[in-house]
Amino acid sequence: MVAGTCRRRRARISHGFDRGSTGARLHRRCRVPDQRVVQERTPKSPQPYRSHPRQRCGAVEPVDSYSPSPGWWEDRGRHVWRHGGCGMNGSNAVAVLFVDLSGFTALTEVHGDTEAADVAEHFAELTRAVLTSPDRLVKTIGDAVLLTSTTPTSGLELIRRILETCSEADHFPALRVGAHVGPIVERHDDIFGTTVNLAARITAAAAGGQILTSRPIAEAAHAAGIGVLDIGLMSFRNLMTPVALFDLDFGATTASGGVDPVCRMRIRTSTAAGRLHHRGTDYQFCSLACAAAFAEDPERFSEP
Repeated sequence: MVAGTCRRRRARISHGFDRGSTGARLHRRCRVPDQRVVQERTPKSPQPYRSHPRQRCGAVEPVDSYSPSPGWWEDRGRHVWRHGGCGMNGSNAVAVLFVDLSGFTALTEVHGDTEAADVAEHFAELTRAVLTSPDRLVKTIGDAVLLTSTTPTSGLELIRRILETCSEADHFPALRVGAHVGPIVERHDDIFGTTVNLAARITAAAAGGQILTSRPIAEAAHAAGIGVLDIGLMSFRNLMTPVALFDLDFGATTASGGVDPVCRMRIRTSTAAGRLHHRGTDYQFCSLACAAAFAEDPERFSEP
């Protein structure tokens, strides 16, 4: 019965359909009664389409995936900041800064936990003292502070003030800074998101006395006359694309002197507790204990 119906339908189509007069080609395939007929429009249609029979869940072809290009996160953060809008999940774009005490582990080992904790607390106090209205100290994390500022420019000014005030403190570790701009999510006085994670990774890549930033802050630094060195792309674990990093030079923001090779604290030449000469290099020390440790095993602490 079904086969006979199909033959009759094909006969009616072949005799009653004028292909030339319509400029279209219509194909019909006989289906069992509970399925739709597939129809196609010819290339002359402005928007060809195909209507398919209902498919079971999971049979639909996937859409093409989108892979962000390198620098997408920086471009996203810069776009949101420039337009004063909101980022993901309605979160505002801000400059996120981590400032870390370089060599804090060595300081703790040589001078003990109590003195190390005092240094970290003093660092937090110095940071709080230089905050202005655009700035916020989110929290202290051991020997580091997490801060935000409303724009890249205000973030740069905050970095400068922190560097200058800490340079005036004698027997203080060198600082390393990492900064990025982008959207954040705030929860219970804390901040979260890719921007925060990336700023932390950038800070970890910095050496003592180095300020590393992503492109948006580097552009603001260049506009402000701050020295900017492009150090290229860097890949970070668990992040999809490499990130362009830049080394900022604020000029003379540290007092003259040196770094104790044992505890890694910065010291002024006028206040050095001791000096030793080893293989053509003069070393200064914050305390006699550090000088004694160096004299006992100079190869452990001397520069290669």
